[in-house]
Order: sequence, then structure tokens, then C-alpha cells
Amino acid sequence: MKSSLKNIILATSVVASIDNLYAQDDVLNKAKLAFAKGNANSLVTYFNNQVEISFDGNKVSYNKNQSEIVLADFFKKNQVKDFIIKHQGNSKEGLKYAIGTLQCQSGNYRIYLLIKQFNGIFLIDTLDFSKE
Repeated sequence: MKSSLKNIILATSVVASIDNLYAQDDVLNKAKLAFAKGNANSLVTYFNNQVEISFDGNKVSYNKNQSEIVLADFFKKNQVKDFIIKHQGNSKEGLKYAIGTLQCQSGNYRIYLLIKQFNGIFLIDTLDFSKE
């Protein structure tokens, strides 16, 4: 009986871990599509209530509404051609990060995304834009 209980607990832990990985990847995949389309409205649906956005080192914390306005303005000024993830990974603390290239008519931007878990939901916590 104890062995069966241990197996059930182990199986539940494995399933929960797999679900977490899929949830993280799902946010990243949807954010990737939103970036590729230059769609600020879609992108902010995957944001935490407060998100730090940095343009060439100038970091500012925004709420979702403010961040949507800032990103919509950025996308309006920088017509997006594509977004390509170059590297992604997970930290020991359970954070997911990705580094990609946002290809725009005006030039390329290196994008760094940090995804954290908030109340069981994975959301974008940090965005960093650096002109290449």
C-alpha cells in the first residue's frame, strides 16, 4: 500500500512538472507570435500586473495598460518583420528566459524576456529591448 501511495505521489509530481513546462512554453510561444505580428494588445495578455520594460538600459515599471500603450507606440514606430528566438532556458529557481531578435524595418532589436510564476500562472515579468 505504501509503495502504491509513493508511486501515485511520484506520478502526480511528474505530471505537475510537465504541466509547468508546457505552461511556460505556451506563454513563450504565444509571446513569440505576438512579437512577430507587432501586436501589443496580444502580448500584454501574458504580462504580470506590473512589468519592467527596458529600452537600451532605461528601465521603467509599467502596469498592463501603460505597457500596452508603450509597446503599441514602439511597434508603430518600428514596423515588425519577424521575431526569432535565439536562446531559451530555465533557471534553478524555476524562471524561464528567452533571448531573441526582433527584426524591424528600422533595424533589429535584441529582446530579453523573463517569465515568472505568479499564483500558479506563468507570466512575463521583464522585457528588455536593445538596439543591435
